[in-house]
Amino acid sequence: MKPSTYLEKGLRIKISENISAKIDEQGNDMTKCFSSENELFSSETLRTGNASTFSIECIEDCQCIKLPYTLVLEIMEEDKGVKDFFTQYCLCEIEKLEKRTRDLALMNAKERYIEFCKQYPHLHEWGKLKYIASYIGFRAASLSRIRRELNFNV
Repeated sequence: MKPSTYLEKGLRIKISENISAKIDEQGNDMTKCFSSENELFSSETLRTGNASTFSIECIEDCQCIKLPYTLVLEIMEEDKGVKDFFTQYCLCEIEKLEKRTRDLALMNAKERYIEFCKQYPHLHEWGKLKYIASYIGFRAASLSRIRRELNFNV
């Protein structure tokens, strides 16, 4: 079954690129995004109809609901409101992706961390620096230095 998934209960899920596909030379995975309680994640299957190329790593206890792809399609065909919701969701995901691409290209590391703190205010104090650093595009040691410069608790 091809799932579209909704996070029902829990705090943080890190979606990283498929381990077999995107690990750098040092063995580090690359964090694609974070999802929190009551958020959808993994829209790739919904958009393509194919198995996702990303793996999902729950980094805190959570409960997830996995919906069969065919069921989601059936519901979208029967209910315009649900179809409109998923269309809006996909448009928001595209907007996030474009913003992240722009930020990675145009901002320095400190600016990207500040932007991360604005986008995910509940995560910057969370303490899992390796995940945050991977998402922002640099090493955890660099993030620790930036946090010290900005007077964040390390």
